[in-house]
Amino acid sequence: MSKQALFFRIEEIIVDASKLAEVLWLLTGKVRGMSPPQVMVNAKAERNGITPVSSGELIEMFTGWLRQHKLTDFTTKQTKEFLQSIGRSAGSASYLQTRAQEAGIIKNVSDSPTVGKWRLMDKVARAASKKPVRKTARPKARRSKAAADGAKVSS
Repeated sequence: MSKQALFFRIEEIIVDASKLAEVLWLLTGKVRGMSPPQVMVNAKAERNGITPVSSGELIEMFTGWLRQHKLTDFTTKQTKEFLQSIGRSAGSASYLQTRAQEAGIIKNVSDSPTVGKWRLMDKVARAASKKPVRKTARPKARRSKAAADGAKVSS
C-alpha cells in the first residue's frame, strides 16, 4: 500500500512589510507552492486585525490620497506616483484621470491637452483651497516729517 500525502492550503496570511522577507525565508523548503505576495493598499492595521480603509474603488482611493497629501491642484506625474504607491502601472494614469473627470471629481485646468494639470472639484477641496483671511488691523499711515512740519507752520 502506498501512503497518500495530505496537503493543506492556507487561504490568507497577512504580514507586515518589515517581516515579509523573514516569513518568506522561513517558508523556503517547507512550502510546495504559493501565490506571490501582494500589496494590501486598502487596509489599515488595528488592534483587532486589519480593516479596510475604503471600499476599494480606484477613484475613491485616489481621492483619499489627494486629500491625505492636501493636493487640490495636481499633475499627471502625481497621479502616476499614486498608482505606483498602490502597486499599479503608472501607464494607466490617463485612464484614472478620465474616469475621475467623468465622475465629476476632478477637472482639467491646463491650457493644452498635452499638459496634465488637474484640480480636485469636491467640497472638501474647495474649502481647503480657500486662503484664510487675515483679520488683523492695518497700521495707521504715518505722515512724513515734512508734512507734519508744514502743518505746524501753517496753523
